[in-house]
Amino acid sequence: MFKYFLYTQETIPEGLGWDHYSFSHLLWIFSSVVAMVIICRHYNSLPADKRMDYRKKFAWSIVFVEIMKTIVISSVGRYTVDYLPLHLCSINVFVILFHAYRPNEIVGQSMYALCLPGAIVALVFPMWNALPNFNYMNIHSFVMHTQLCAYALMLLTSGEVVPSLRLLPKCALGIFSVAPFIYIFNMIFGTNFMFINEPQPNSPLEILGDLMGNPGYLVGFFFLVVVVWILMFIPWEIAARKKRS
Repeated sequence: MFKYFLYTQETIPEGLGWDHYSFSHLLWIFSSVVAMVIICRHYNSLPADKRMDYRKKFAWSIVFVEIMKTIVISSVGRYTVDYLPLHLCSINVFVILFHAYRPNEIVGQSMYALCLPGAIVALVFPMWNALPNFNYMNIHSFVMHTQLCAYALMLLTSGEVVPSLRLLPKCALGIFSVAPFIYIFNMIFGTNFMFINEPQPNSPLEILGDLMGNPGYLVGFFFLVVVVWILMFIPWEIAARKKRS
């Protein structure tokens, strides 16, 4: 049972993982959703003066999970450059910590525009499914992405963040400013952070890669992100305009 518990995607033998949307995957997603609901309900039940303290504690719990990952896989000699916190979700771990102490409008919007969809996509199209269910990195990945979703949803369901199309360009500027440096880093070290050097297998990016090639799929990736943002922000804009009228 514990034989493959500390293996990583690079060291695990083939045939021990699970398929996307298999029973175990759907069970993980269901458990994640239940956890998000419980966390958000608890957060919304807190008085306003207790929420900042809760956000800080919750943010540190996410950082703790990320640090433990580094310690655990380093302890068995399996830490590589691929585990640096340069994926969008890993970067958001520290953005959340910043927001917990220094909440502001732009960072709050980025929780909705970047953190939430990124973490949801990771849960729906996980790249770690080569690992068995009873594996540290498998458990870590589901837990961490559930935490990211929960933090963003805490802000959204409490009304502390109201999606604003006006602020979206500022959120987009942040990620699009970082992406070229990540692309160059990937080229130098043979990594694929943010999936901007190679399409992620078993995801919509793989379909775009088959249709448009590489790096052509990045054009499709960009428009896919724009479509997702439109779907995420337009309903709030419509509701805001109806409220004003």
